[in-house]
Amino acid sequence: VLKDNELEPWQRVALRELKDFAYPFQREDGIYWGWYLASDGEIKRILDEKFSFVQHSQTETPQETEQPKPEEGIQKEEFKLGDVNTEREENEIAAQKNTNQKEFEAKQKTRRSVAKKEINIGLTNYFSERGATVIEEKVIRKNSEIDYVVDIPSNIGKVRFFVKVRNKKTVNDADIVLAHNEAQLRKLPLLFLSSGEVNKKGEEYLTKNFVVFEKI
Repeated sequence: VLKDNELEPWQRVALRELKDFAYPFQREDGIYWGWYLASDGEIKRILDEKFSFVQHSQTETPQETEQPKPEEGIQKEEFKLGDVNTEREENEIAAQKNTNQKEFEAKQKTRRSVAKKEINIGLTNYFSERGATVIEEKVIRKNSEIDYVVDIPSNIGKVRFFVKVRNKKTVNDADIVLAHNEAQLRKLPLLFLSSGEVNKKGEEYLTKNFVVFEKI
């Protein structure tokens, strides 16, 4: 017997996909899943031993947190130009702009490199922690989008997922719909992994279609 709200998101999806192995039933404190070979007596015994229905009414009083005082702005002294050659000033300004542009491009390149490294580490850790076996890997866009087919162990055996990985700051509903369509063509549940956040419409689609999204 498994309690629905105590399972990982991908485990809940697996149970809903593999209905021949487990069936849901409603209790006072939520949804439970019973093994299809277990008798009603066994189910009741496990529920009595493993789960209790004591409701807690403890009310926590939020503590006021002291807001940090904004730092006083640093006053910059006005730089007064003296009587200097105008052409030399223009050359210096142009050189400074060129330097600033190069520094900006270098910082952007560093940020992209760090983001790529972080998502690779996050993806490796995610698969490793869940004992996932990679069956298929396909790079769609270098450093930004990868498709996987993986087997992940669960309480009812290995479950095969289509995994969409997006290195993107904000994932929208269109991204999720496209990935879900790909998963349905393969007749596999979708697991969407990203380094970014999901927008409001994306969240609504995830909930409505039982799609698992996790940030890595």
